[in-house]
Amino acid sequence: WCGECRALLEQLDAELPAGSGEAAGPVLLGVSLEAKPERARSVAGSLQLDFPTLVDTRQQVARLYEVSRLPLTLVLDREGVVREIYQRGVLDAAQLARIQELSRP
Repeated sequence: WCGECRALLEQLDAELPAGSGEAAGPVLLGVSLEAKPERARSVAGSLQLDFPTLVDTRQQVARLYEVSRLPLTLVLDREGVVREIYQRGVLDAAQLARIQELSRP
């Protein structure tokens, strides 16, 4: 995985801690487009991520959201509608605040 992808995953893990229940923060899910699930597990494990990483070996998620390059951060609302799309690298403070705002009930 590229340096930008790793940096973004570490940032999201640190800045947007996963919680549970209605009042919790955003739900984070990593999606790996890696063809080998063991590689995705290895990278996620080496980064010690607190959120799950799903493996999209058949590229279904990639096609659904028209992913053309990585890293890509999609922010979906509770109904699954894409509200924000961030291309490339780590997020700035305004983008992180927007994610928090959209995750509130």
